[in-house]
Amino acid sequence: MLDAPELAVALKFMDEVGSREQTRLVSVYGLSGLIANRPATCARLCESDDFGQFKPHIEVAELLLPAPVVTIEEVTVGLPGETLNMGPVRVTLFVTPRADAALVLDGDLPVDVDGQDVAKLLDLTCQQREDLLLDGEPALDWLRARPQAAGLTLPPELAFGRNVHQCVFPGGRLLAAIRAGERFWRIINRVPAPEEPQLPVVIAGPAELNYQSITAVGHGRGEPAAGPGRRGHAMPSRRHQEVF
Repeated sequence: MLDAPELAVALKFMDEVGSREQTRLVSVYGLSGLIANRPATCARLCESDDFGQFKPHIEVAELLLPAPVVTIEEVTVGLPGETLNMGPVRVTLFVTPRADAALVLDGDLPVDVDGQDVAKLLDLTCQQREDLLLDGEPALDWLRARPQAAGLTLPPELAFGRNVHQCVFPGGRLLAAIRAGERFWRIINRVPAPEEPQLPVVIAGPAELNYQSITAVGHGRGEPAAGPGRRGHAMPSRRHQEVF
């Protein structure tokens, strides 16, 4: 296995896809309502994140991609009556050339989180996104009050939409456990279940990128309409991919 040609490729980009001290959680929330006055001189997408080897591809397509128009660091995330178990996050409002908007929360989790902890956070921040609090205020009210957003026309109908995409970059104890063979169905499907199901609900592929104790690639499509820890109502299917 150690002389497999694909392994050299995986190890080359190890710093970009794994080997983190803390688990990182990035949540992207589509917003309903258009923001028609995106500044012509707003920050470039490549300035908001380090895209590593993909930076040249992003730069070529930047005119067609969302741009970060508001970025605020060190924000506390919670829900009514509950502070979520995650560190201060970076909040960014992105606006596309056609005026669609997305709110992105990007932050690190405590070093000792496990799969169940992460699944619970994913579930809460997805299913209860309309109740999210930023620094103690309802998320979109908080955004409207930021001086950085003062030059934007945020429409009255601006609200959380149906689309949510969440990316988990495991680190610390969670990363070590997954590399040791621990299953991660809970994370991919956002289900804080008491036990991992034995059904093949996670596709581990392509096989060429799965090397025991080094890398793991998992993919899930959608979720049960009602299952352990769910509220019993159907949700649109969702696509996730986790790379460790």
